[in-house]
Amino acid sequence: MDRIHKCGQEILDVFVGICEEHELKYYLAGGSLLGAVRHKGPIPWDDDIDVYMPRADFDAFKKLMLERPESETYHIQCLENEPTFAHFNVHFNKSGTLYKTEIAAEKKRRYMELWIDVFPLDECRGDMTTVWGRLIGKYLMSFKYELTIRAKLIRKAPSLRHRAAQLLFKPLSDDRLWRLTDRLMRRDNGKRCDHYANWTGRCPFPANIMPKSWFEPACKLLYNGKYYWAPGEWDKVLTQRYGDYMQLPPEDQRITGFPIEIGL
Repeated sequence: MDRIHKCGQEILDVFVGICEEHELKYYLAGGSLLGAVRHKGPIPWDDDIDVYMPRADFDAFKKLMLERPESETYHIQCLENEPTFAHFNVHFNKSGTLYKTEIAAEKKRRYMELWIDVFPLDECRGDMTTVWGRLIGKYLMSFKYELTIRAKLIRKAPSLRHRAAQLLFKPLSDDRLWRLTDRLMRRDNGKRCDHYANWTGRCPFPANIMPKSWFEPACKLLYNGKYYWAPGEWDKVLTQRYGDYMQLPPEDQRITGFPIEIGL
């Protein structure tokens, strides 16, 4: 795990360098934000790094990386260059490493490398707590869940609610469902909304809806000996996502990403 954490931070530093060079915003997110606050570094049993980027910065970063030669050591993995990827976020990978999961091996993915997760933050209206807003949010999460089921990224049997949703979505092709989901995620960008939504991560709705004021002005937090940008109101972000985040989880919940082979 120490070697994985060291390599992950190396990838993070390259990512940060690209962001600084091109004036792109990012924030530590998820378990990495929690690790910075609770452990001053990686969560001991966590084997990946998570960052947020506002949608405009995310799109600029993605475009920039897709224009670079695939032979470069650091590159992204996304739907455009990995048809079986089936996620709306991107991975920022390091060539020459190996991080093989059972699903990646089954799908014979071209990129099975150590990565950091980069998630877009989409603007959304504060009325996401209204009946209409919650309906949009629930539909969006259902669309995304259906796509992960179709891509066979979820092993467990769907609930009764999700089985009903599968029947509703059955007439939609994968491509049409993808485009519809992406359009819904982006629907409020550029409208000067006062909230962000992390639609692409695992955080359930409505816990993925956060006021923009929690992010700016940003601050820097210590993570394994170095400082990185984080949401200014990181306590509110973590409390909404994890509750009493300083409390360690039970040992049987301290799990990794279940790789079947690792090479660094």
